[in-house]
This record gives sequence, structure tokens and C-alpha cells, in this order.
Amino acid sequence: MQHHDAVDLRREPIAPYLDRAEQALGVQLDRTSPLVKRRTIGCRSDRDTWVRLQRWAGERTNGLGITGVREAAALRGVACPAWLRGTEWVDEDDPAVTWTVDETEPVTSPAVKLGGVLREDPGLSDEWWATLVRSFTALASQCTSRMAVRQEQVTAAVTRLWPDIDAAVTEWTPAHADMAWANVTAPDCWILDWEDWGMAPRGYDAACLWVHSLAVPGLAERVHAEFQRDLDTRSGRVSMLYVAARILAISDPVYVDNLHAPAKRWCEPIAASLRA
Repeated sequence: MQHHDAVDLRREPIAPYLDRAEQALGVQLDRTSPLVKRRTIGCRSDRDTWVRLQRWAGERTNGLGITGVREAAALRGVACPAWLRGTEWVDEDDPAVTWTVDETEPVTSPAVKLGGVLREDPGLSDEWWATLVRSFTALASQCTSRMAVRQEQVTAAVTRLWPDIDAAVTEWTPAHADMAWANVTAPDCWILDWEDWGMAPRGYDAACLWVHSLAVPGLAERVHAEFQRDLDTRSGRVSMLYVAARILAISDPVYVDNLHAPAKRWCEPIAASLRA
């Protein structure tokens, strides 16, 4: 039997999982073009909704991710698809695995960049940026007990590369916490995949989007300009060093060739400012 953490749904027969999701929600799924990732399957339904099935294994079953999408339904002023219904169950063949299925309103705009590194300017409109800024601002004003990022994670990553930096975070706000170009859509701005949201250092989402933009210098500058009020705070600068440190730890040649050099250039003055 395959170890539960090694399963990749892209290499599995998915029909049995879709059968279970249909039974759980009382829908019929369009199986002609499912969106299958390593741990998730997404399909349109006959109710003109989007159904997302997710597999949680090992330690992830003990975290807050399982309830993330449904708890995000309480957020106001944020461009996230409305959550309609959902449920969960323990895998019959592997009790270390939990499945969740969530039904949300459909989003017709595609992700800005699915997988890999964004290397071309996506040409996002001013209206798109305004929606994202409003969403980040609204999200940061909400209340939650969910913790997405912890101080010890920040300290470990930052001090590994900059051991003389005080990485203490002084401002914490709710964040999406998995912000990348795969989780925002265009031309209409929607923010997807809310399982990991929770408290994080101020500016964390903007820092994540910034670091994933570094292969397109003008786009990275635009992200910084739109969220400068957060990124120029002490916690915002710590956030930028934290996400850069994580990118610099990735040995994949695509990341090394496109993101490492600009990340190092940006981080030199940021680190210097935190030493002052």
C-alpha cells in the first residue's frame, strides 16, 4: 500500500473520489475537465457551482486547514468566492487521511499563473489592483484565532540568512497566507484557496505576492507600491525577508535562475534598515 503522504491525485483514478463527493453534496459533477492537483480535485456541478475535494494526510489533519474554507465564509469585504456548503470524512482505507469537500460560487476568470514562476507581466488593470488592495485591507481588519504563521518560523528562516537581524514581529493581522499568482484570478480579481488563512505578520500576503513577482521587475515594483503602507513597516520588512528566505532555500533551477538574484538585491537594503 502506498504511504498516505506520497499519494498524488494526478496519478490516481479519481472517479471513486468524485462519486463520494457527489453523494455527500447531492450534486452531479462535470467530469469532462476536472482541475486535478496533487491534493485537490475541482469540478463544476449541475448547480452551476464549484466543488473542491481535498485530501488531508498525516500532520495536516490536525491543523486548521480542514476548516479554513468554511471559516473564510465569515469574512466581509474580501474578494473570495461565497462558500455554500461542505462536509468531511475519514478515509475508509487509511484513517490517517481526511477528505473535505466544499461547494462555492463559481469563478470564471482563470488563475493569473498556475504553477512555476511568473515571467511575463500579466497586464492587470487598475481596477484589479484596487480590488486586491480593498480585499487585503478588509482581511487585515477582521478577527480570528487561527494562526497561519508563527514567530518561531519567521525567526528561524530570517536568522538562517541574516543572523544579526532581530526578526521579532510587532504587528500581526489576518492573512490569506498562501498568496501566489496561482491563487488570484484575472481579469476579475478573486482570491482562491482559503484553507491556510489566519494570523500572520503585517504585510505577509503582499510580501508573498511580491516575492513571486521578482522575475518581472515592474510587477514587483507595482506590488511594493500598492502595499507600501504595510511593507514599509518594521513587520512588513521582516515579512519580506521571511518570504525571500524561503524562496532562497528552494533549489529548483526555475526559482534559482529567476528569483534568487533579485531577491538578494532587494533584501540587502531591507536587512540594512532592520539593523539600523
